[in-house]
Amino acid sequence: EAFLSALHYELTGAQSRALDQILEDLKRDRPMSRMLQGDVGSGKTLVALMALDIGPGDAVLPQEPVPADGPFVG
Repeated sequence: EAFLSALHYELTGAQSRALDQILEDLKRDRPMSRMLQGDVGSGKTLVALMALDIGPGDAVLPQEPVPADGPFVG
């Protein structure tokens, strides 16, 4: 919660929903497999870091760009 109070703005509705969903998944007995996607600058890293700060578990956060034509390159 200290992380959230340190921000100079409020989370958007989409960021809040994503954070809530991730935190619910982290409470489960099985590993979570989730991709958080959004436009550049939409707050994906912020949401992921907040989930790590608030949540009960560990996570791997690869910053891996996926080219739009990736599935078609052969």
